[in-house]
Amino acid sequence: MAVFKLLAAYLPRISFVILLLICHLSECHTSGNIPLGSLGSIDICRPFDSLPDMSQNASQIVTNGNFDSDSISWGENEDGQLNTIYEIKQIPNKDLGLIATRTLPAGTIILNEAPLISIPLPQMVPGVGFPLQEMVSSLQSSYNLLSPSQQEDYLSLHEFRFPSETDQDKLLTIFRSNAYNTGSNNVGLFPKIARINHDCTPNCGNYWSEKTGRRIIYTNREVKKGEEITVSYIPLLLKAGKRRERLGQYGFVCGCEACRKGEEGGDKVRVKVGNALESLEGKVGRVSKKAEVNEKLVKKAVELVAMIEDEGLRDYVARAFHLAAVFSERVGEMESARKWAMKELATLRLPGNNSDEALVAEVFLERLRINE
Repeated sequence: MAVFKLLAAYLPRISFVILLLICHLSECHTSGNIPLGSLGSIDICRPFDSLPDMSQNASQIVTNGNFDSDSISWGENEDGQLNTIYEIKQIPNKDLGLIATRTLPAGTIILNEAPLISIPLPQMVPGVGFPLQEMVSSLQSSYNLLSPSQQEDYLSLHEFRFPSETDQDKLLTIFRSNAYNTGSNNVGLFPKIARINHDCTPNCGNYWSEKTGRRIIYTNREVKKGEEITVSYIPLLLKAGKRRERLGQYGFVCGCEACRKGEEGGDKVRVKVGNALESLEGKVGRVSKKAEVNEKLVKKAVELVAMIEDEGLRDYVARAFHLAAVFSERVGEMESARKWAMKELATLRLPGNNSDEALVAEVFLERLRINE
């Protein structure tokens, strides 16, 4: 399963990347325009639906590994040999998904994929959304340039149609159901990445590399042999009912451990994390001269780190590390500030990420070191 997932920098000073979704709701959707919504602390609108992708044979083996995307192609290591780290299999209650064929350390590159097609987004209409019909011509032109096998890959991807889209162009429907961003103003289709399922405590993160022109999926913790490889489609700091309401737009009911725990009242921590992130990030730019106020902020930031780590919300931990570093510096605890800043940078660099967010974190850490 996949959706139109757009990555944009969220609070760059906080060194965090927030997932943005193109959403599709009756109160938002007008005449083929799909408004922009988001994952994380901002939620403009709910996302559009997607359904399980059943197009590949359940026994197909897919290959990949840790490699430099500038010099090594899909599915090969530095010696040009196949390096299988996952397979696509039938998942109980989920249809197809990716399963690790061996234990994968944190930071392992699962997929390092260039877009099959990448086209510019049309001008967004404020309060309405993107007029997707304007993309049909660009899509058709790009599709015509693909080889027959690439066109087959494209058409094999899932397409979901809303009742209002009965006559919508097939290429556009597939694209809208599966595309990710490819930079600030473009979106692209990644046939392999489109196979990855959702989990409310995902074991993988992802980012777009402007330098290499590829989207990278990487493990954000150790993934055991036989474990499903997952990403998140939605904001994670919501109660289970709200998450399932959002995920219902994709045509499935999430049965992950976090959702099961949420049914039993286990969502209090996630809601608390969301509230704490919003509150503490709002105080970064407002410096208090009262020592007791700043000391409380340090304590709250450290507690936030612990909550996020205990809950396994790796998508949010770099933000918490940064907050702990900022507030530790504010009270003069420079050793602690550097410790937290190093953790932030290590998290952002986990998959060898040289993103703008990682570079900002590196500059921040260097400034703290200069003040030793």
